[in-house]
Amino acid sequence: MEDNKCTESDGKPKCAKKGGTITPVEDCNTDQRSKWSLDKACTCCLPCKDTKGCSKKGGVCATKCDNGEIPKGKCKGGDCKCCAKDDGCSPSYAKKKCNSKGGTITDKKDCSFISKDKWSWNPSCTCCLPCAETKGCTNKGGFCAATCANGEVSNAKCKGKSCKCCATEAEQTTPPSDAQTTPPGDLAEVRSPRALQFNQRGIDV
Repeated sequence: MEDNKCTESDGKPKCAKKGGTITPVEDCNTDQRSKWSLDKACTCCLPCKDTKGCSKKGGVCATKCDNGEIPKGKCKGGDCKCCAKDDGCSPSYAKKKCNSKGGTITDKKDCSFISKDKWSWNPSCTCCLPCAETKGCTNKGGFCAATCANGEVSNAKCKGKSCKCCATEAEQTTPPSDAQTTPPGDLAEVRSPRALQFNQRGIDV
C-alpha cells in the first residue's frame, strides 16, 4: 500500500493512541515507529516525550523552544529539546544551590541585589540572592539590607547592587548646649575685698 501522500488512514490504531501522526519517513524529526504505519514510505511520528531529566529542571520536551532551551535537560527522540515553559521565571527553575542560599528565581532585569545566573535552569532567569553581610558593615554594628528603617551606617559597604549597611537602632543625637559648666573642683573661691582683709589679719569670716 504505497502512495505519494501519508495520511492518517495509513496509520495503525496504536499510532493514534500514542498521539502520533503519519508523515513521510524523512520528515519525522522526533521518535518514530515505522511498524505503526501501513505504508512503508510513511512512519508514525511521535511527539516529544517529557523526561525526568527535563521535568526536574522545570522544562518540557519539544522540537521548538519558544521560551528558550534549558541546557543539560535531555529529551529522547531526534530533534527533541528541553524547553522552558511559558510561565515566566517560576520557582521550578531554581537549582539546589539557589534554594539553599535563600535565593528566588526572577527575571534578570528585576534583580537589584546579587544575581547568580548559573543557579537557574532557565537561561533567561537568574537566582536573586538577598543582601550579603560584610565585615565592613557588621564591624560597625550594622547589617545589610535593601532598605534601612533606622538610617544607614556611613562608610560601610554591603554586597549587592541596591544593598545598604543599615543601623540597628536610630542614632541618638544630643543637641549641643550653650551653657558652659565647670567641675566643682575647678571653681575659684570668690570673696569680697573686705573678707580678704580680715583673712590677712587671721580673722575668720
